Amino acid sequence: MAKTTAELLLAGPLSPPPSTEAPTYPAPANTMLYISEEAPPSSTTVYRGTVGSVRYDVQALEKAMPLWLLEYLLLNKLPPPPPPPPKMTFMLIPWPAKDGEEALPELLNECVG
Repeated sequence: MAKTTAELLLAGPLSPPPSTEAPTYPAPANTMLYISEEAPPSSTTVYRGTVGSVRYDVQALEKAMPLWLLEYLLLNKLPPPPPPPPKMTFMLIPWPAKDGEEALPELLNECVG
């Protein structure tokens, strides 16, 4: 039988984040919990429950939680940061002045194209 991602993570040593990074919060039992997948222009709810029902929904949560969340909660492993956006370079060249208008100063590295 194939193991789920959560089962594979639980099979190894666990190291959840310390309370300084993920402090405990006593939420009321009727607080709603949602896990949804976003795919613009819409989203799909993959888990819906309450804080009080979480203990009964462990298997459903293990299937619904994305891998990055399971890895953070069980292994204290953060997802890698996104790559930096590509850098774009450009040059502003003044438009030629019309008759009677004051011309802008010349550029030091003027590019003629």
